[in-house]
Amino acid sequence: MVAVVTWLIMLKRNQRKLRTENKMGPGPAVQSEAIVAGTQFSVPDAPEAPEVTKISKEEMTVQWSEPEKDGGKPITGYLLEKREEHAVRWSPVNKDPIPSTRFTVTGLLPLHDYQYRVKAVNEIGIGSPSKASRAITAKDAVGMLQQYLQLSLFSHHGYQLKLYQDTECCQLAS
Repeated sequence: MVAVVTWLIMLKRNQRKLRTENKMGPGPAVQSEAIVAGTQFSVPDAPEAPEVTKISKEEMTVQWSEPEKDGGKPITGYLLEKREEHAVRWSPVNKDPIPSTRFTVTGLLPLHDYQYRVKAVNEIGIGSPSKASRAITAKDAVGMLQQYLQLSLFSHHGYQLKLYQDTECCQLAS
């Protein structure tokens, strides 16, 4: 006996109704169990909490590490979010995924406390957010607000050593 499938109807939740027909006529329709479409890939895990590595009154550099698992697909970037400490809502920092694990956030309000979190993105989608960073106040180093820090040391030879904020070297004057 040969059965011929005459029609197939798609129902909600990927269920199918199937009816066969032979020389005796059409048979009763049979509904299949729900079929779940799936893939072996998933969204990436959440990265570790980000850290702020540079701070000023209007910008901060935020850095994070890649998540342990990428979901089987390469990570294409990261979405960074910020909020003022104790705020309920997170605001996106970037529209398009950041390709690296470091980003400088600009346009901050001086003396406001900020927290950051990050989500990894792959071809499958957006992963869960990381834990929040610790709250950091937007201010210039040591509260000097872009003034140089001068430390004068006098030796018995009469030399003066001056160290300036935001420089990697010092100036030696006699």
